[in-house]
Amino acid sequence: MPITFRVRKHDHKPGIEIVEILMDGKTVACIYPEDDGRGIKVVSAHLKGSGTPGDNFQKHVKLLDNSGTMMPIPSIQMVFEPGRYVVSGGLMRRVNPSSN
Repeated sequence: MPITFRVRKHDHKPGIEIVEILMDGKTVACIYPEDDGRGIKVVSAHLKGSGTPGDNFQKHVKLLDNSGTMMPIPSIQMVFEPGRYVVSGGLMRRVNPSSN
């Protein structure tokens, strides 16, 4: 399942662009700018798991060059699990695929 990206205009905020994250051509998440313009937020109903490198940071950094010098680049990893969901009572609940 390849992940691709699409930039488009925000539906409700003129002048704001968002990035859609697509898996097999279907949107699984969106990246929005924070309202204060100083950060981003990732929104997804299909998020299966996420994490940060934490204390074991060395295995999550990339080599700067062939000298073995490591660049301390913080990252957040996310795994998506596409599927149906319903929102009820202010909570999101995944729909069991076998009940479709």
